[in-house]
Amino acid sequence: MFINIIIFCVLLIFALVSFVLGYHFSKGQWLMFIAGYNDLPKEKRERLDKKVLSKESSKTAYVAGIYLLIQGAMLEFLLFDIVKGMFVSIILLGAPFLFFLIYMIKRAFQWSKMIK
Repeated sequence: MFINIIIFCVLLIFALVSFVLGYHFSKGQWLMFIAGYNDLPKEKRERLDKKVLSKESSKTAYVAGIYLLIQGAMLEFLLFDIVKGMFVSIILLGAPFLFFLIYMIKRAFQWSKMIK
């Protein structure tokens, strides 16, 4: 029972961090937290459209936060036996994961084109 609460709290903290990052990215701040951006040479960073980069990073951070909240809720449903059955469990945990995975793969391809 205690471990369930810890897992949910950890997911909630990560979701909140994602929302805070998303907010700051949308304002054009904290761009150095974007993977790969801080490794670019300064002249390449100057050529990037920072508005597009911050907007796309913000969307991705918000989607990650929503995904973590959904997974936390689904885990709580499963751990407290609100939902029963292996098939339903796989659907509840697997479907959001697949949607998130597809979204992130699409984003990775879009970002790789933007950085080139």
